Amino acid sequence: MTGTGERHTHKGQDCADDLIGAQEYLSSQAPKDLRAAGLPLVEFHNLNRREKTTFFGGKKFVYDVIPAGRGWLIGDILWSFNEGRRVLGADVSQEVLTVLMESGNRYGLHRGLIRVRPDADHGGYLALGGFAEVLGWTKAACAIRTITTE
Repeated sequence: MTGTGERHTHKGQDCADDLIGAQEYLSSQAPKDLRAAGLPLVEFHNLNRREKTTFFGGKKFVYDVIPAGRGWLIGDILWSFNEGRRVLGADVSQEVLTVLMESGNRYGLHRGLIRVRPDADHGGYLALGGFAEVLGWTKAACAIRTITTE
Protein backbone atom coordinates (compact mmCIF):
# COMPACT_ATOMS: atom_id res chain seq x y z
CA MET A 1 0.00 0.00 0.00
CA THR A 2 1.25 3.45 -0.75
CA GLY A 3 -0.90 5.32 1.76
CA THR A 4 -2.98 6.90 -0.97
CA GLY A 5 -6.05 4.75 -0.51
CA GLU A 6 -4.76 1.61 -2.21
CA ARG A 7 -5.50 -1.47 -0.13
CA HIS A 8 -2.63 -3.77 0.71
CA THR A 9 -2.86 -7.55 0.85
CA HIS A 10 -1.06 -9.08 3.79
CA LYS A 11 0.41 -12.53 3.50
CA GLY A 12 1.22 -12.89 7.20
CA GLN A 13 3.56 -15.89 6.90
CA ASP A 14 6.52 -13.97 8.34
CA CYS A 15 4.65 -12.46 11.31
CA ALA A 16 4.30 -14.06 14.70
CA ASP A 17 0.94 -14.58 16.41
CA ASP A 18 2.02 -12.70 19.53
CA LEU A 19 -0.97 -10.59 20.65
CA ILE A 20 0.86 -8.62 23.35
CA GLY A 21 3.88 -8.03 21.11
CA ALA A 22 1.60 -6.77 18.32
CA GLN A 23 -0.19 -4.36 20.67
CA GLU A 24 3.11 -3.04 22.05
CA TYR A 25 4.48 -2.57 18.53
CA LEU A 26 1.37 -0.64 17.45
CA SER A 27 1.61 1.54 20.58
CA SER A 28 5.25 2.49 20.27
CA GLN A 29 7.33 1.54 17.25
CA ALA A 30 4.80 1.38 14.40
CA PRO A 31 4.27 5.17 14.05
CA LYS A 32 8.05 5.68 14.02
CA ASP A 33 8.47 3.02 11.31
CA LEU A 34 5.71 4.53 9.15
CA ARG A 35 7.15 8.03 9.55
CA ALA A 36 10.68 6.82 8.73
CA ALA A 37 9.39 5.01 5.63
CA GLY A 38 7.96 8.33 4.41
CA LEU A 39 4.45 7.03 3.92
CA PRO A 40 1.93 9.81 3.35
CA LEU A 41 -0.72 10.58 5.93
CA VAL A 42 -4.42 10.55 5.07
CA GLU A 43 -7.02 12.78 6.68
CA PHE A 44 -10.13 11.38 8.31
CA HIS A 45 -13.19 13.11 9.69
CA ASN A 46 -16.51 12.71 11.45
CA LEU A 47 -19.86 13.99 10.24
CA ASN A 48 -22.30 15.95 12.37
CA ARG A 49 -25.88 15.89 11.08
CA ARG A 50 -28.04 18.90 11.88
CA GLU A 51 -31.36 20.32 10.78
CA LYS A 52 -31.36 23.52 8.75
CA THR A 53 -34.27 25.79 7.84
CA THR A 54 -34.63 26.31 4.10
CA PHE A 55 -35.47 29.59 2.36
CA PHE A 56 -39.19 28.77 2.32
CA GLY A 57 -39.34 27.67 5.98
CA GLY A 58 -38.95 23.94 5.40
CA LYS A 59 -36.41 21.77 7.12
CA LYS A 60 -33.59 19.69 5.69
CA PHE A 61 -30.63 17.83 7.11
CA VAL A 62 -27.11 19.02 6.37
CA TYR A 63 -23.80 17.45 7.35
CA ASP A 64 -20.90 19.34 8.87
CA VAL A 65 -17.48 17.79 8.28
CA ILE A 66 -15.44 17.77 11.49
CA PRO A 67 -11.72 16.96 11.09
CA ALA A 68 -10.82 14.06 13.38
CA GLY A 69 -7.13 13.54 12.63
CA ARG A 70 -4.56 12.06 10.32
CA GLY A 71 -3.00 8.67 10.05
CA TRP A 72 -1.64 5.93 7.84
CA LEU A 73 -3.85 3.49 5.94
CA ILE A 74 -2.72 0.00 6.87
CA GLY A 75 -5.32 -2.05 5.02
CA ASP A 76 -8.26 -4.26 5.91
CA ILE A 77 -8.06 -5.50 9.52
CA LEU A 78 -10.52 -7.79 11.33
CA TRP A 79 -12.88 -6.01 13.75
CA SER A 80 -15.93 -7.09 15.72
CA PHE A 81 -18.78 -4.56 15.96
CA ASN A 82 -22.54 -4.20 16.14
CA GLU A 83 -23.88 -3.67 12.64
CA GLY A 84 -27.32 -2.35 13.52
CA ARG A 85 -28.17 1.16 14.59
CA ARG A 86 -30.73 -0.24 16.99
CA VAL A 87 -30.20 -2.03 20.29
CA LEU A 88 -30.87 -5.43 18.71
CA GLY A 89 -28.42 -5.07 15.84
CA ALA A 90 -26.35 -8.08 14.85
CA ASP A 91 -22.76 -8.53 16.04
CA VAL A 92 -20.48 -8.88 13.03
CA SER A 93 -16.82 -9.80 12.57
CA GLN A 94 -15.37 -8.55 9.32
CA GLU A 95 -12.33 -6.87 7.84
CA VAL A 96 -12.61 -3.09 7.69
CA LEU A 97 -10.26 -0.50 6.21
CA THR A 98 -8.12 0.69 9.12
CA VAL A 99 -5.93 3.70 9.87
CA LEU A 100 -3.19 3.96 12.49
CA MET A 101 -3.59 7.46 13.93
CA GLU A 102 -0.63 9.84 13.78
CA SER A 103 -1.33 11.02 17.31
CA GLY A 104 -3.80 10.13 19.98
CA ASN A 105 -4.08 7.67 22.81
CA ARG A 106 -1.68 4.90 21.83
CA TYR A 107 -2.35 3.02 25.06
CA GLY A 108 -6.14 3.14 24.80
CA LEU A 109 -8.47 0.36 23.80
CA HIS A 110 -7.49 0.30 20.11
CA ARG A 111 -3.82 1.36 20.35
CA GLY A 112 -4.35 4.14 17.80
CA LEU A 113 -6.27 2.02 15.27
CA ILE A 114 -9.49 3.41 13.85
CA ARG A 115 -12.01 2.02 11.36
CA VAL A 116 -12.62 4.21 8.29
CA ARG A 117 -14.29 4.14 4.92
CA PRO A 118 -13.70 6.34 1.87
CA ASP A 119 -16.12 9.27 1.83
CA ALA A 120 -16.91 10.13 -1.78
CA ASP A 121 -19.37 12.87 -0.76
CA HIS A 122 -16.96 14.86 1.41
CA GLY A 123 -13.53 13.59 0.37
CA GLY A 124 -10.98 11.84 2.53
CA TYR A 125 -12.05 9.11 4.91
CA LEU A 126 -14.95 8.91 7.32
CA ALA A 127 -14.13 7.60 10.80
CA LEU A 128 -16.62 4.90 11.74
CA GLY A 129 -18.12 5.28 15.20
CA GLY A 130 -19.77 2.90 17.60
CA PHE A 131 -18.26 0.30 19.87
CA ALA A 132 -15.85 -1.99 18.09
CA GLU A 133 -13.13 -4.41 19.07
CA VAL A 134 -9.95 -5.13 17.13
CA LEU A 135 -9.59 -8.84 16.43
CA GLY A 136 -6.72 -8.59 13.94
CA TRP A 137 -3.95 -7.24 16.18
CA THR A 138 -1.20 -9.39 14.71
CA LYS A 139 -2.37 -8.74 11.16
CA ALA A 140 -2.25 -4.98 11.81
CA ALA A 141 1.31 -5.19 13.17
CA CYS A 142 2.32 -7.46 10.29
CA ALA A 143 0.77 -5.09 7.75
CA ILE A 144 2.84 -2.18 9.04
CA ARG A 145 6.04 -4.25 9.09
CA THR A 146 5.31 -5.35 5.50
CA ILE A 147 4.48 -1.83 4.31
CA THR A 148 7.58 -0.28 5.88
CA THR A 149 9.99 -2.90 4.50
CA GLU A 150 8.76 -2.91 0.89
